[in-house]
Amino acid sequence: MKSNYLIYSGCLLFSLAFSSCSKNDDDELNDNDRGFMIKASISNTAELGTATLALNKATNVAVRAYANHMIVEHGTAQTDLKNLGTRVGFAVKDTLDPAHIAIATQLSALSGRQFDSAYIHTQIVDHNATSANFQLEQTAGQHSDVKNYANTYRPHIEMHLTRADSIAAAYFRR
Repeated sequence: MKSNYLIYSGCLLFSLAFSSCSKNDDDELNDNDRGFMIKASISNTAELGTATLALNKATNVAVRAYANHMIVEHGTAQTDLKNLGTRVGFAVKDTLDPAHIAIATQLSALSGRQFDSAYIHTQIVDHNATSANFQLEQTAGQHSDVKNYANTYRPHIEMHLTRADSIAAAYFRR
């Protein structure tokens, strides 16, 4: 009888120890989390590149101020994303996809008011797409830290979109 008690006690302790060591599903990256982090990194990297280009090429004061703001905001967002990637074991790289390379190439060929208008309009398109990516992570992501990143930065993305929209309406009606 005493040996049965010891066996049951041992099994109970083992199961408690094992269950406390297992990971919570909220701490596992799902495919959406990984895809979100890749797209967010591409977006941040693209914003930093085109904003730097805008600081050198833009002639409109509002466009230059917006570009400066994008460098600060997306630089911070990318740093935070890289730190998050380190914590969750997912490498975040400063890379661009073919679409953003093409945009940067097109912007590089423009100057003056043409550049300013094209830059602001690409900001509207990109921030709309980025907002949708962040919203998807908020609803379909699994890892709590990745979802928190999306929850933290989506309001910033929305503010960037609103500001770009306002600049476009004020200076570059199409």
